Formats: sequence, C-alpha cells, structure tokens
Amino acid sequence: MNKIADLCKENGTDLILAVGGGSVIDSAKLLSVARHYKGDCWDLVTGKKDISTCYSIPIITIPTIAGTGSEMDAFGIISNTETLEKVPFYCPSLFPKTSFLDPVQTYTVSRFQTACGAIDALSHYLEVYFMRPQLPVILRVMEGFMKSIVESLPVLMDEPTNYDARANIMWAAAWALNGFTFGPTHGYPFMCHWIEDEVSAKYNITHGLGLAIILPHYLSYCLNEQSAPIYYEFGTNVLGLKRDIPPLEVGQMAIDCLQNLFFKVCGLQSRLRDCGIDNTEKFAEMARISCRGQESIQSFVTLNEQDIINTLETIIIYTKVYQNDAL
Repeated sequence: MNKIADLCKENGTDLILAVGGGSVIDSAKLLSVARHYKGDCWDLVTGKKDISTCYSIPIITIPTIAGTGSEMDAFGIISNTETLEKVPFYCPSLFPKTSFLDPVQTYTVSRFQTACGAIDALSHYLEVYFMRPQLPVILRVMEGFMKSIVESLPVLMDEPTNYDARANIMWAAAWALNGFTFGPTHGYPFMCHWIEDEVSAKYNITHGLGLAIILPHYLSYCLNEQSAPIYYEFGTNVLGLKRDIPPLEVGQMAIDCLQNLFFKVCGLQSRLRDCGIDNTEKFAEMARISCRGQESIQSFVTLNEQDIINTLETIIIYTKVYQNDAL
C-alpha cells in the first residue's frame, strides 16, 4: 500500500477510481488519505495518526461485486499480511463522491463469490437488527432488504445473469452500512463480524464464507427465552415462517433456514475444518481481540472471551455437513 501511495504522490494524483470489490474500494479509501500523508499508511489505520486530520482526495467507485457496501459508506477495513491483523477504519470524508452501480457488471462473478458477498450484506443487516430498539419504520425497511437478499440469492445460484436478482442484492448491499438503516443499538452490533475478521486475518479465508460458517452458530449461541422474540420477528417477517409456532421454536427454525441457504442452496463449506482450520492455538488471541480488550462485551447477548472460543471450537467440529455440487 505504501508503494501505491508513493506513486500517487509522485504523479500528483487528485482523484481515485476504484473498480472492483470491497477490498479494492477500501484500499482506495486508505489511499485517499495516504496521498498527502508522509508516514506509513498503517499509521492511519491503527490510530497512530488521526485519520480525520488528513486531507483526502475524491473517490469514485464502480463495484463489480455486491456485498460490503463500501461504495456507499465511509468505512474501510485493511489486512496486514505480515502481522496477521485486520483493522477497520472510518472517516466522514471517505464517502465516495460518486458510485456507479450496474448489476450487469456482476454477471460474471462466480457463484461462490456471489454467495459470499450476499451473505456479508445480510449479516450487516442482521447484526444490527438483532440489537435494535423498537423503531418500526427502520425495522420494516431492514426486513425488506433482508427478504430481498434471501429471495434473490437462490435465483442467482441457478441464473447468474438474472438482472432483477443481481439488482436487488446490489441495492440491498449498498444500503446496509450507509447510516440510514444503522440507527441506535443496544451495545456493539457487529460481534459476529469482529470474530470473523480475526478468522480471515489469521487463516486467510474469504470474509463472506467465514460469516456463513460463524453466523448460524453465533445465533444459536445467543438463542434463549429472552432473545427468542427477536428471532420470531426475523423468522416470520423475513423468512415467512408460521406465526402460530412458539418463539423459541421459530428461532431454531430460522437458524436452520439460514444454514440450508448457506450450505445446501449455495454449497458453501459448513465447518472451519473444511477451510483448513483444524487447531485452536490462535483462538485465545482471536477472542481477546474480538472483545476489544474488555472482560466481556455487550453484543446481542453479553459475551466474554471464553464464549467466543467455545463458538469457534464448535464450528471446527460441526458434524452436520451439507452436500451441493452447484459450486
């Protein structure tokens, strides 16, 4: 990244065009502020240099995959392959000036990457939805976006060039983190993302795949009598489950529906072991970083480091394996 920033400085770059997925756009955002910074780019990510004090140059994006929503927000996340860190950053000036969203540009994205991107977008909504106060208008909007993703994704597994399905997922992905549907939450909403960021940082697996594996287990770990009503709303309003079933039962059915979508319909791996992760030696450090140094953290439910370790260990040995030759 420093080499590219140096090229920008040498050539007097005054605008960055990002054509690609979330990683490309996030890299462009970092370059936007690194263009006039004389130090190491990593300083801007870790907070050694306050990113908000740096002058940024404009960014224009043309996303070629739907997923992160980076084309319509001021967030970014960068991996350091030397230190095995994956660190998010934010600065209001990093909103792209213009983004061109054309579903046709995503026609050639593989089924695997299409699924991973859509699941990333779905998780952006879910992790906020499950921690929201009663804000009916925003909740109904979020449910609509989630329902569009859940209904469109199976279509794309069979019809990769279905324009409407591509457009629905691209639109939903772009709106997930732009601030409109975020709203206030009870505690930290992105615990599942934080856990997966450590998995992909340490083991270099695709982010959406890691979320697909972790999310159902995370939701299962958090399901109880107190949390069941929220699962009930998600299951009935988004997944179309029957309303005359007890909330706890609907909650488990909703988790089963997500697993069926991720692992059977999309054909993704359902265990960390299938991704080459078969030891737990890094789990303690991953749990510590996921908890941001706190003894426990208020997510959907209160979680501590051991809770995260337990979840990761369960995903390694998960025994229910789905078979699908689509991918």
